Amino acid sequence: MGQAPSSPSSSPDDVLGSDAATGAGNRFVVQPVTPQLKAKGATLVLEVDALGFRLLKPTTLDAVNAFGWGEIHSWLHSPGRFSFRFYEEKSQSIVEYSFKLQQVDDLLASMEVFIEAVMSQRKAKAISDTDFEQLIVQLEQTTPADRAARISTAAQFCFFTSLQGSTLMGTVENTFDKMDVAIALHHRLIDQTQFATLLCCLECEEDRDNVWHRILTNKAHKQPACPAT
Repeated sequence: MGQAPSSPSSSPDDVLGSDAATGAGNRFVVQPVTPQLKAKGATLVLEVDALGFRLLKPTTLDAVNAFGWGEIHSWLHSPGRFSFRFYEEKSQSIVEYSFKLQQVDDLLASMEVFIEAVMSQRKAKAISDTDFEQLIVQLEQTTPADRAARISTAAQFCFFTSLQGSTLMGTVENTFDKMDVAIALHHRLIDQTQFATLLCCLECEEDRDNVWHRILTNKAHKQPACPAT
């Protein structure tokens, strides 16, 4: 993960918590730049933890929005500024949230700690190189119409790298099957923040948006939505 340019040392006004070692979230005071976020307040708190990002109200720490690592499309940073992109169900498009903050380096360091912790847990359940090679052979011997189902079954028992996921995507021919495979692998990637690599295997933006829509719909059915107040 790339490093941001150096920034001033942390101060209590900028960093509200720092306990990544225990899995607790680190909180950073941010100033929204995106008009949609400005309506939520001139100042918000961005919390980073093992699950992803949460935007909190500064006085009550009530949640405004939550974004799992697998939902975050990408992020950018520069001195005093941080942005991340995600698929918004309401607009059915990729949306970018931008913030001003002083502690960009500290934010990136927190993200790296939590992402590495998640990846370490998933690596322990990763498919071995030998088993992956055997899976590819099995898929080649399987009729194309049945390959997506076989991949979905395999994904129930082990984790894959995004590179392996792209390889699996390449074994299916039908666009609908490719979308099914991407959805099945989304939560079973070791490096889940690289999920966009799998989406690149789909030819058009509408198909990629459809995948995000189905992922978020499945998530909404499994857990309560974060209040967007």
